[in-house]
Amino acid sequence: MKSLIFSKLDYHPNLIRGMAKAQLMGTIAANFLAPIVVVFVLYGFVPLLYLNIWIALAFILLIIRVVISKRLIYDIDKEKKNLGDKLLISIIASSFTAFLYAIVVWMSFLYSVADINLFVILVVIFTLAAGSLSTLASVFHAFIIFFILMMMPIIVATLIHGGEYYLILSFILSVFFLIHSLAGYKHYIMLRDASTLQDSFKTIFNHTSDGIVLIKKGRFYDCNSAIVSMFGFSLKEDFLSTHIDKFSPKHQSDGENSHRKMIAMMHEVSTEGTASCEWLHHKKDATPFWTEIVLTQIRLDGEDLVYGVWRDIDARKQAEFDLETLNANLEKRVEAEIEKNRLNDQKLLQHSRMAQMGEMISMIAHQWRQPLSAISSTTVNLQLKLELENFDLHTEEGVDACHEYFLQRLENIETYVQNLTHTIDDFRNFYKPNKQAITISLEEVISKSLNVIQASLENDTIKIIQEYDSHMKYELYDSELMQVILNILKNAQDNFKEKSTQNAYIKITTHDKCISICDNGGGISPAIVENIFDPYFSTKDEKNGTGLGLYMSKIIIEEHHKGSLHVSNSDDGVCFSIELGEV
Repeated sequence: MKSLIFSKLDYHPNLIRGMAKAQLMGTIAANFLAPIVVVFVLYGFVPLLYLNIWIALAFILLIIRVVISKRLIYDIDKEKKNLGDKLLISIIASSFTAFLYAIVVWMSFLYSVADINLFVILVVIFTLAAGSLSTLASVFHAFIIFFILMMMPIIVATLIHGGEYYLILSFILSVFFLIHSLAGYKHYIMLRDASTLQDSFKTIFNHTSDGIVLIKKGRFYDCNSAIVSMFGFSLKEDFLSTHIDKFSPKHQSDGENSHRKMIAMMHEVSTEGTASCEWLHHKKDATPFWTEIVLTQIRLDGEDLVYGVWRDIDARKQAEFDLETLNANLEKRVEAEIEKNRLNDQKLLQHSRMAQMGEMISMIAHQWRQPLSAISSTTVNLQLKLELENFDLHTEEGVDACHEYFLQRLENIETYVQNLTHTIDDFRNFYKPNKQAITISLEEVISKSLNVIQASLENDTIKIIQEYDSHMKYELYDSELMQVILNILKNAQDNFKEKSTQNAYIKITTHDKCISICDNGGGISPAIVENIFDPYFSTKDEKNGTGLGLYMSKIIIEEHHKGSLHVSNSDDGVCFSIELGEV
């Protein structure tokens, strides 16, 4: 039966294999070379019979330890599970080896071996004890039992022997015993964690859905089943025996040669430690498909390898291609819609201007009424002067008076006609669309707008307040900006009439590239203030409003002048703010 100390020999196979391989060399030292040195040193002090028996036992243990170690390595390589019995035999054999050296120590003291010979024996045992860290520490039970059986007899023997020299030696050996025991345990923990990490690596390697390969000297060295299936192979051996170049077309999608591109990628791995790319591959049946490759340089079992991860992204690349096609088609459709909307905006602009034609004719009538009345009264006056013969044309004084009177009145008529002509020019320019922007000041645009509507505003006793703080000239579409200003002024005029506003006024101010037009007409209801720029939205009845004026005004400012048009209620009315950008 196993004793209690051997009740849990559940070491990882990799740890047992490590111990077994190390023991093959350690056993030669502990059970062959060292015994020869011991017998040579003790010869002449210890009876020959005892030395022969001792060295025979050492050689028997040598054979047992070598055979068991090789058997353990074989069983582990064949992935056999029942390793406990063989491991137990190996630990017992190493323990008996340590016990043999304990016997040597006691024989040395018992037969009063010379100090120099004893010193050699202690050095040999100390060396074997220290070497057990590298040969047995991967199986901690084997290490600690061997180390205790090797060191404790020396420590006890030196204490029993007595004397200052041996007491100091005993203390040094005790300290070494504690330190070396802790070092052995830490070494075991390190090997155990490394073995666990190796198991995790194997689990990931064999069971991940991504294809994984190990590349050695430019060829596939090992792989998992995922990449075998990915490339359409059924056997791992067939995949590994195929050269890397066979898995790629001659050229990649960017036109670069696949072989040269792979060489460049491997060079990047060797210099940078890692590299990644998207790669077009061929399956076994020559079907093309896309993968994402990540290569990382690693060191495994003392060899420099390249660890490669292949991920099938064929579906993603197809989706990207479909998306690019969709975006290209969508871009064409958007361009078509933009052109369509541009034409619609032009139609709306024309519709808006035509809708304002009646209003403009009314403005023209107001603008012409005074000059026409003046012309009419002047001509009637001249006609009466002639009929009533108010001038004595027989005298030189009468002729001069008549000439001066008629000349003054004709100059007045000319002035009235020029006013009528200016009104027609303003009307014509307003309806003529701008082909190009012109350099003009805001004050000039506002003045031209007022020339069109001012007579109508004055007829309704609406006061115009002008405060200009901007005299710079800018690139503008003047007739379009006039339309915006006239829309706002006409809306204010209609609002004054609808609400019968007393002491109505409109205040126009400028600052930099901004125009502010405010009135005291009571403002706009908060419920609809957000909708006044919507097309076909109007607060007027159907026959007096089209709902296009402010909508077109916003388009003119924002799209044609790259600016903004805002509205807000003030204390007693509403304010429109026009901010112009770069044309």
